[in-house]
Amino acid sequence: MDERLATHLVRRLQREKHKEAIGNALEAGILATASGESAGAPAVFVPGPVLEGLPPSAVARRLAQHKGDFGLGDPFGDCSFALPFPDDGITGVRTGRKERDKKAAGNPPPPIPELLRLVRRLAPPLRPADVAVVLLLAQGVARTGMTLAAVLARLRPLSPILAVTAQVSGFEDKMLGLMMQGLILPRSMEISDGFQLQRRHPPRFSGSGDLRMIVFASARCADHDADEAARKLGLAAETGLPILGLAEEKGKLPPLLEEAAALVIDCGALTPRIVAGTITAVLGEAAAETEIACDCSRLGLADLALAIRPGRTAAQAITLLARLAKERHALGQGGSAGNIEDKEAEGWSRRKDGARDKTTGSTLIQPVKIAEEATVDMPAHPDTDPGILRVESLSGFGAARDWALDLKADLALWQQGRLGWEEMNTKLLLSGPPGTGKTSFARALCNTLQIPLIATSVATWLEPGYLGDVVRRMRRAFAEAEGHAPAILFIDEFDGIGRRGRSRDHDEYWTTVVNRLLELLDGASRTNGVIVVGATNNPAAIDPALLRSGRMENHIAIPLPDTEALIGIFRHHLKTEDLHSLVASSPEAFLDAATPSILKQEA
Repeated sequence: MDERLATHLVRRLQREKHKEAIGNALEAGILATASGESAGAPAVFVPGPVLEGLPPSAVARRLAQHKGDFGLGDPFGDCSFALPFPDDGITGVRTGRKERDKKAAGNPPPPIPELLRLVRRLAPPLRPADVAVVLLLAQGVARTGMTLAAVLARLRPLSPILAVTAQVSGFEDKMLGLMMQGLILPRSMEISDGFQLQRRHPPRFSGSGDLRMIVFASARCADHDADEAARKLGLAAETGLPILGLAEEKGKLPPLLEEAAALVIDCGALTPRIVAGTITAVLGEAAAETEIACDCSRLGLADLALAIRPGRTAAQAITLLARLAKERHALGQGGSAGNIEDKEAEGWSRRKDGARDKTTGSTLIQPVKIAEEATVDMPAHPDTDPGILRVESLSGFGAARDWALDLKADLALWQQGRLGWEEMNTKLLLSGPPGTGKTSFARALCNTLQIPLIATSVATWLEPGYLGDVVRRMRRAFAEAEGHAPAILFIDEFDGIGRRGRSRDHDEYWTTVVNRLLELLDGASRTNGVIVVGATNNPAAIDPALLRSGRMENHIAIPLPDTEALIGIFRHHLKTEDLHSLVASSPEAFLDAATPSILKQEA
């Protein structure tokens, strides 16, 4: 491990916690800033109004009373430690209020350096996963065989490409989080997913940092073949921004990324040295590397967070980690998590047989070819192309029919390069009682637009049961639609996705499913050529976030067909002579009472 880098990064984490504690003290009135500061000048702290008139010996006790403002338990215990302030001569003898005020008025305010030291003691403890990640990074730098100066020299050129791997579960997400907070590099970062890049659209960034970076995380690599990954990497290079590849297993990043990287850092797995350093930094109690006899490579960041917690001793943490490592070994599990969907499938939702669902569950439907002369201005009477289901010949769909015809016109403009995909209305949620033709609408849309239809349903996604297989099916459905673009992705039983936060059984499972669908819908918004149509009998059961702008915001209810719609349905499904026979066989009284003149004319 590069001790210099490890010390620097851990101190950076500690400084961030100290800044948080000072911010909390300012909000609680424990500290205040001196008035008359010039713009841009460093803050000058003075005792806050909460400490006004207090004798120095009472400051620590008053701080302890405000521990709730810092989200902590009592950091001072019974305050029996030696106070840093000089004794003011006040004894434990009770005195009157006036006398106390008189004594306090003569007390000088507590020295600011000592006050800040006490405030910093109220800082939240470091997070074990944060400490472990920076120590892993220091270990990775040492494993390159290069000096720290040489490593930094590789990264100084404009827009470097860097690949970082660590065989530790949770490393990718935690590393990205620390970078976005500015706790790894000197400044905070805005991150863009490299696999979401599009030729005609600028990258989309998350975060609010000073620097921007394109990231290729191995959790997304399984979604793309080598050619697609190489194409996305080329688009990332064209942005002129730094590129980072992150993986929790060797060989999971696109080979071209590692070949082009200015530096490849393999951080390896957790070691007794890293675990001991994490315990020391978090608990403030020295832990020796020799005390940790378990196989640390079996552990993940979540295991460290579970075992190394305030209130535990170093020995207790080591004992629990040894037990967790032993359990991982018995189950054949290592510290590396591989694909994020495999991580989601662990625990209570993990397959016991280790098998994966290999099917997509989707059905690919190609459009029925329509004669050229029949594709424009189709007459009301379906004598042309009888039996071909098209939006133009549907009855009773009202606004949904108008949406489809507008989309047809926009699609033609997009194919001509005259309209951007983001300017089109490409998502629709259909609701209505069973049998109102929601599925028929999707098939008709396929024929009208003359593009493929990928038909699936939430029930199909949930069929495997195990979370990893469920989100994998969801992802594959969208990937299949993208692969056939322009195409329609039809999702039936959309309400089956449910809502988050309903406090039902396995709420974490359902929250993950909804969150993954939100990500996929947002990705479809940035992907040219994918039209998403959902169908539901119960729109009230759908999570509201799925219905917001950019997602399934267009909601059209399909009512039960009225008489006019029924006439159109009969016309489509029955030949002219069959329709005449049906009308002729109906009692005259029924026709007079229930049928408009247009149906009588058919007779």
